[in-house]
Amino acid sequence: MDQVKKRIKQLRKEMGLTGAELAARIGVSQGNVSDWESEKRTSTPTTKALIAMARELGVSLNWLLLGTGNQFLGQDDRKNDNRYNVSPEEYDLILKLRTLDDYNQSEIVELIEMKYAHFVRSKQPSRGQSTNSRLGVNDENAAASETA
Repeated sequence: MDQVKKRIKQLRKEMGLTGAELAARIGVSQGNVSDWESEKRTSTPTTKALIAMARELGVSLNWLLLGTGNQFLGQDDRKNDNRYNVSPEEYDLILKLRTLDDYNQSEIVELIEMKYAHFVRSKQPSRGQSTNSRLGVNDENAAASETA
């Protein structure tokens, strides 16, 4: 874990961040960052903190944990790791969503669910209309064709 601590310190310095700035970006206290970077302390970052750091700073989690692979993720890395066929724009939205606190995340999810439900309802035929009305035939023509 000492190597992980060294990589965190290296990363923070390369990014030109203070301990307080790094802490704010990944949602931990400045004391946590100081403890992680201190070789004298036994404190280690949580998995959640490491994932937040990798995501927020665009760093490979493999590099952060193991020191292997490219340090920074570029667009090509994101495309190569696209298991769910997510566009770069969608990927960026996911990253932004994940940086929000729980309350704001739930608001965004509610908004998406509401918009999606509206979209689905708009694609379904209206209730109470005859088959002909749904096909674009007005009610007068439908009535006339039924009597003929």
